[in-house]
Amino acid sequence: QITKANIRIIDLESQVRKEVNHKEVLQAYIDSIPAPAWIKRLNSDNVFEMYLINKSYSKMYGISKMQYEGKTDFELWDYDVASQWQIHDKHVYFTGGFLRVTEMVPVGGVKAVGGNIETKDVEVWKFTVGLPEGEQGVGGLVVTKP
Repeated sequence: QITKANIRIIDLESQVRKEVNHKEVLQAYIDSIPAPAWIKRLNSDNVFEMYLINKSYSKMYGISKMQYEGKTDFELWDYDVASQWQIHDKHVYFTGGFLRVTEMVPVGGVKAVGGNIETKDVEVWKFTVGLPEGEQGVGGLVVTKP
């Protein structure tokens, strides 16, 4: 039993290393993009949660990686804004394609959320992204000046 447990531990450590390495590569790639960029994945509640954001996203929208990654849009953004993003994310995810779409974002970023918020439109690309262990995610990139 100890031998079986040790083999299982080695397998799990290997899987963790693969995911970490893959995530590090994705992070390095999106950090090199000079516009807000992100990658989301579908969680067990069938809602997208943030997997990665780049430095440009943090700067533009006033939110750190630690605050956003692992959380859903609904946890941080206005409901109407988050709902629109989720609809577009699910379209891309379930079609396996891409989408160039205009979305609204709160003026002033995440700090502006609450009460009656002012929004502005930005154009974004959304597309599928391969994640560790064959999982599919949705990537995004702002293509107009936010």
